[in-house]
Amino acid sequence: MGPSALPPSPAGSRRFALLAARWRVAGQRPVDDECDLGEGAKRVFAERQEQLAGFTAALTECQAGNGRLLAVTGPFASGKTSLLRAFAEHAAGSFHVLRATGARSERELPLSLVGQLSHDLPLAIGPAGRAELVREAHSIAVRHGRGSPVPAARLARIRHNATAALLAAGERTPLLLTIDDLHHADPASLHCLLYLVRRIRSARVLVVVSGSEPAEPADPETYAELMDQASGDHLALAPLSRHGIGELLAEALGERPADLLVDACERATGATRC
Repeated sequence: MGPSALPPSPAGSRRFALLAARWRVAGQRPVDDECDLGEGAKRVFAERQEQLAGFTAALTECQAGNGRLLAVTGPFASGKTSLLRAFAEHAAGSFHVLRATGARSERELPLSLVGQLSHDLPLAIGPAGRAELVREAHSIAVRHGRGSPVPAARLARIRHNATAALLAAGERTPLLLTIDDLHHADPASLHCLLYLVRRIRSARVLVVVSGSEPAEPADPETYAELMDQASGDHLALAPLSRHGIGELLAEALGERPADLLVDACERATGATRC
């Protein structure tokens, strides 16, 4: 322990024990804390100001009719999920937000992401249109579960209908789509997303995806092509530095953390020493 190190107080240790049970050291506060991406952003996220600023700028451009794809990338446990959650909370006041998450158990389930997004489509497209998309996605999943091939023409139709519905909804209220763990997305969902992203440059639709590095996508070729669409709009997350970990702990505990505690967190997360 360095000369300036102080052992953590019993109260601080108890608070950290509770925090550790709910928190992954990835630039993240406990999930039930408030998130403010305005002037208070630094109170919640450490060393993520550049990414937050990039997202805020993309929101402004999208409202003006300039849609795009943002890709949040980084190693496992670097805070991608927390950042996407914060993005969604920040945009909720002026955007209609749709969320989906890729899952390892659904990598082979056709249109798993489309099914998730369809349930939350805005009423602007009409209940009949939304119900049709949900029904189509479910029908394809059932067909796949029975071992029956899904006709390419049917996949193309739902790809077109889903994209048309999202673009039409964005004309009334800007849309934000957040898709976490894109590397687990099934191939059919990746093709649908790529089809959409190619058509949002003049639309009020913003798509934000996250992918872990390294990871093996379900469809590496389509995944790479999709990520290429975010060229120049990658929000890369590096592991927190030792300084960032100390800042985060001080914010969470309400007091300066002991060097031993910062050291332990640094070892656990592989942070860069600076």
